[in-house]
Amino acid sequence: MHILSEEQWRKLGAAVFSAVNVGAEAETIIDVLVSGSLWGIDSHGVRNYPYYVKELREGKLHPNTKGTVRKRTPVMALIDDTNRIGFVAAKEAMDMAVDMASKVGLGAVGIYNSGHVGNLFYYLMMAAKHDMIGIVTAAGIGKAVAPWGGCKPVLGTNPLGYSIPTGRDRPIVLDIATSSVSYGQLQTCVLDRKPIPEGWAIDSKGKPVSGIINDLSDFWSSGGALLPFGTYKGYGINLLAEILAGALTTNGTSDRGMPQGMLMMAIDIGSFTPLEDFKAEVGRLIADIKASGVREGFKEVLLPGEREFNIEKERRKTGIPVDDKSWTRIQDTCTSLGIETSAL
Repeated sequence: MHILSEEQWRKLGAAVFSAVNVGAEAETIIDVLVSGSLWGIDSHGVRNYPYYVKELREGKLHPNTKGTVRKRTPVMALIDDTNRIGFVAAKEAMDMAVDMASKVGLGAVGIYNSGHVGNLFYYLMMAAKHDMIGIVTAAGIGKAVAPWGGCKPVLGTNPLGYSIPTGRDRPIVLDIATSSVSYGQLQTCVLDRKPIPEGWAIDSKGKPVSGIINDLSDFWSSGGALLPFGTYKGYGINLLAEILAGALTTNGTSDRGMPQGMLMMAIDIGSFTPLEDFKAEVGRLIADIKASGVREGFKEVLLPGEREFNIEKERRKTGIPVDDKSWTRIQDTCTSLGIETSAL
């Protein structure tokens, strides 16, 4: 395990992305990845610096470019991003959705042909900071999930999330893969040599896969697949995400999909009901939830996002860890770019 402070990770990111000629967009890339690690979502955090450097060096992502708005009305827009950096595209899209919602009550922005969106909570928090409800979903980046009752991967992990402003200092934030586990979390288990539980994945014949997976590439090439969360109910939500972010945005579905499709939505609460009344009612609901009693095996009843906010608070004090394999990859990447990590 290797630990650097938040500031050190940001400095390292600035050096790395400057070396591959990313301009002002580097700030967004670094902020999204550092935020992911601060929230304890290490699968979508700073350990991915080498991955994005590789994508940029190979010309698979196009920095310092603009997306093309193909359609626009007062409440929606559709943008072709031509393999831009997904973090940058998604941030701009949520800004656009919030601006629309501030004017007409609702804003929805679809993106197609974009790079990986990363953590959804980052964009959801943008809506929450404007006292708006945020809804985000994404699809693409390959087939990984079998339909409920099926054997072969057809769907993506298709994350979906929402944010709800509250009268507290923290919004309610949900950010989940609609598969049993995200691709990144599966990769984390492989890197940490941790066994995966039964119910996460199946082989090409539909048989459960569990235990330690030594090589993810072998798992995928042999026809392995993840399962949707929550059996048939999760499958239905996974399918909805595939259609909203894939078909509706024109990004395409299953293996017809371009790199990534996303749908960003913002809802202006004040257009429906006075904001303070809304927050008061949500506050009463939170009080009901907290007073519901704690079941055996649990320490407390948490709201979506509450665990992550607590981890963020702790990691700002103690630093952000990465596993040894990821740190070696980061060092190798820095060496190839002429960056000396010991200077940190």
